[in-house]
Amino acid sequence: DWSSDVCSSDLDFDVPGVVRDVVLPVLEGLISRASGTCGHFVFAAADHISHFHAMFRRLGYTPKPAVWVKPYPPPPMKGNWWVSAHELALYAYKRGAYFADQSAKRPNVFTFDTYRNGMPGKVAHPTQKPERLLAKIVAAMVPPSALVTDPFMGSGTTGVVCIKTGVRFVGAEVNPAYFDIACRRIEEAYNQRTLDLRGVT
Repeated sequence: DWSSDVCSSDLDFDVPGVVRDVVLPVLEGLISRASGTCGHFVFAAADHISHFHAMFRRLGYTPKPAVWVKPYPPPPMKGNWWVSAHELALYAYKRGAYFADQSAKRPNVFTFDTYRNGMPGKVAHPTQKPERLLAKIVAAMVPPSALVTDPFMGSGTTGVVCIKTGVRFVGAEVNPAYFDIACRRIEEAYNQRTLDLRGVT
């Protein structure tokens, strides 16, 4: 029941109308069929957050903001001013939904480093998320019996985390190169089946 917005090169999220006409209908269709026992988590650009917020409200969910802070962000693109050291997100839930994080100090700000070229585990995907970031989200929001769905799975990090932590997963990706990367990584995860979660809480 959990979904994330991960860019694919075949869907240019900066082109006007792509989020409205392609991404939102896919997510809304999936979420409208969800049981409501799980929450949903979406990474999104600043100009798209309001669209996802309205969608969750429309479907009867309570949306809340979240931020992923990158301690060592990649260098800025030429012509940019400040380095992009964070990503915006929304999580949404219905009353009584599963939530396992009982920490009294659970902020909605997640601080995890990014993957950079040459780092172990880095693959050919521009917005690859760190496993430990997604592990924290999945562990908090997904009950053991749930099925995690990522309709824009990119390099497959959500699937890798689910497999390593024993959660069922189904994903989709429109870019064939990224789909192949995701399949390879998920297959490798089946051979490992464990993920070191120390320091994730």
